[in-house]
Amino acid sequence: MPNYQFILIFFISALLISFCLILVSKYFAPKRPNPEKNSAYECGYNPIESGSKPYSIQFSLVAILFLIFGIETIFLIPFAYAFKSLPIYSIYIMSGFLIILTVGFIYEWLMEALSWE
Repeated sequence: MPNYQFILIFFISALLISFCLILVSKYFAPKRPNPEKNSAYECGYNPIESGSKPYSIQFSLVAILFLIFGIETIFLIPFAYAFKSLPIYSIYIMSGFLIILTVGFIYEWLMEALSWE
């Protein structure tokens, strides 16, 4: 069984450093409140429209598609690197993975999810 002491030490030190930095910034950071900083918008502009304006889902859809195809790339790079030494069933598995992604991409294209209005 592998020895996980170094991972535990890293995790504890990361938590300790984070906690210390939060405490230091809480107690030693300059606090100079003024009406402009305490207003709803720190930039100084008054809000023009209501906060309940409908949100365009297009931005979220593009972000999700970017993540999906980025994850595909992350899976393909190690596969391409070790392609010659892999057994034949791994090629079938990766082919199935790529077919599923291609079908999803064609579906997105047909539903015009990639067209920007």
